[in-house]
Amino acid sequence: MKRAKNAVVRLFLAMAVVCLLSAGAAAETIELEVAVFDGAFGTDFFEYVAREYEEMHPNVEVTIQGSPEIGIVLRPRFLQGNPPDVTWLVREGITNAELLRADLIHPITEAMHSPAYFQEDKKWKETIMPGTLRTLTDGSDEIWGVSLDLLTWNMWYNPQMFEEYGWEPPQTFADLMALGDEIRQEGIVPIALQGQIADYNIYWVMQFIQRQAGMDALNSVLNLEEGAWLQDGVLEAVRKFRMLKDEGFFQSGAMGMDHMEAQTQFVMGDAAMVANGSWMPAEMGGIAPDDFEMVPFQYPKFEDGVGDPNALNVMDAEKWIVPRDADHPEQAVDFLKFLTSKPMAQEFVQQKDAMTTVVGANVDLSEELQIMADMVEEADRTFTHVPIQGWYPEWFGTWADNTTSLLLGELDPEDYVEVMETASERTREDPNVELFEVDF
Repeated sequence: MKRAKNAVVRLFLAMAVVCLLSAGAAAETIELEVAVFDGAFGTDFFEYVAREYEEMHPNVEVTIQGSPEIGIVLRPRFLQGNPPDVTWLVREGITNAELLRADLIHPITEAMHSPAYFQEDKKWKETIMPGTLRTLTDGSDEIWGVSLDLLTWNMWYNPQMFEEYGWEPPQTFADLMALGDEIRQEGIVPIALQGQIADYNIYWVMQFIQRQAGMDALNSVLNLEEGAWLQDGVLEAVRKFRMLKDEGFFQSGAMGMDHMEAQTQFVMGDAAMVANGSWMPAEMGGIAPDDFEMVPFQYPKFEDGVGDPNALNVMDAEKWIVPRDADHPEQAVDFLKFLTSKPMAQEFVQQKDAMTTVVGANVDLSEELQIMADMVEEADRTFTHVPIQGWYPEWFGTWADNTTSLLLGELDPEDYVEVMETASERTREDPNVELFEVDF
């Protein structure tokens, strides 16, 4: 009897220990670090998401770390093996493509097939716009990251200025050239160019190649195919782009101006048009006069070109990722699922006046964004630079440098296509470079 009683006591104590351990585990706080690009969207929305997530997960504390140079800030941390749990990298320092090649990203494929937040009848993957999950790839079926924002690259004009002078947005390249002459006669710069931002110059070249030579020609260029740059249509596209510079369509000192400096000329009324992404209203919100309006429009079609006039440069920007060495990878992936849930995405659209990749969340858009959303709907084909920049960083850098030289007058169009053909050949034949294929 005593042995039985002792056994009961031991069982009770064991159960009490289990309960205490369980209570301690339940009370343990998970500290989730989220590092974000502090750019056009700022950090306030992500702080909002963090607090909402904490409401649903009382044992999680989310800290938002923001920097306009987030890649530079995080590079040493990735190299040292202590990255944040979640990050959104943009521009300099370190890129998702570099991290993917180094096997430093945690895959989210399995989670993508789990029920979505607030839409349990759908898989997470089914709530994200088709195609946007494939722009960060290693050639496998793995999903490595997810985007929240959906961006278009297009042209913008000043409607108040256009109404004052009786101008209309150009529909064709001939319209653009004629309009530019009229604008210059009024002492106004036709197009504000962010010449210091080499990527932006490349977007012009891509757009012109598509309009002049067609999507197949652009695909061949981006796939580093032999002879791609030497096609007649590609050379003509480069000539047309250079024509804008030669005809004085860009502001004085354009090649020394970054995006903010050039776009300030536009919002202050010194330039009539600018090319930029759908993020520009948010980006220039604190600089543009309160009564300033900006309206997006598609790049003009080329009368002698074979390209699709509705084809659109659509970017889902850099992916949000979970680093391989994150302290809390499972909770980090769950936070990404929450961030890209329909309610959070709708809040993003409303707070930031921006579009999102989340299906059904682009509602109650501003007039400008509705125009861009319509562009997306009307586009039979879309294309993007995002994967190419990550796959072939050295080649992309060469392209950027040569495009700067083209605009500075150091290369003429004929030399430009020759040096780019050589750069493509060098990259294509490099045994250390893994080749991929796009088919936009």
